[in-house]
Amino acid sequence: MKAVGIAFKILENGEILPVGYTKINCHIIFDIKPDFTRKARLVAGGHMTDPPASITYASVVGRDSVRIAFLLAALNGLDIMVANIGNAYLHAPPRERVYIICGREFGEEHVGKRALITRAPYGLKSSGAAWRSHLADVIRDELNFTHCKADNDVWMRKATKPTGEKYYEYLLIHTDDCLVVSMDPKAVLSSIDTFFKLKHRSDGHPTKYLGADIAKYKIGTEEYWSMGSHQYVTEAIKNVETWLADRDMYLKKKQAKSVLPSSYRPELGDT
Repeated sequence: MKAVGIAFKILENGEILPVGYTKINCHIIFDIKPDFTRKARLVAGGHMTDPPASITYASVVGRDSVRIAFLLAALNGLDIMVANIGNAYLHAPPRERVYIICGREFGEEHVGKRALITRAPYGLKSSGAAWRSHLADVIRDELNFTHCKADNDVWMRKATKPTGEKYYEYLLIHTDDCLVVSMDPKAVLSSIDTFFKLKHRSDGHPTKYLGADIAKYKIGTEEYWSMGSHQYVTEAIKNVETWLADRDMYLKKKQAKSVLPSSYRPELGDT
């Protein structure tokens, strides 16, 4: 509640509600993450409003763009770092005019009072788009990056290597996940940290991004980056094996030569 409290302006009893505001509900969700850490968050009842699609759409960086960024890093001898922006949505102003009636989670002294939602909370349909627009304004106006015409969530900025060679450094955004490709990615992340609180920031080469395994390796004298799904697949198989074991079942031990049976002929199907 301390983290999310900045999203609400509590009106005192008798204070007039502004015109055009719609009443919605909020509720707290509790969850356990894959690493067994606990998380609780107050979310807005976005199902109670029906905003137009024009204020709800929010894009994210394409997977192909991420792969190309790793290729550019290898070709130009650039480094990579990743970070996550904490409570990202709460940095952006809302696109909907809504209010709630405070419950006990706001403190006994505020129970029953009306509260205007002044930041984009998790749960509203328009919050993702509001955050994406706010972040883009900061990246463009404050950090002087320009978005790529092929992918609006790939940002680039002219830079110079210590040798005097000119190059572009890149910033890729997937909602609140940032990936920086630069000679000095730590400096880029530090500049972002002055506007938004970063968490889960990699101190060195990242090992994970958007669920994919990331590794840097050498072939001869050349350095390369790789992306894979080994850990994801391994954990998925463990989950399947656990589910089957509870039912006295198991996976075949014989290794399959193909994902599909050799007799499978999709072109002959009648579905």
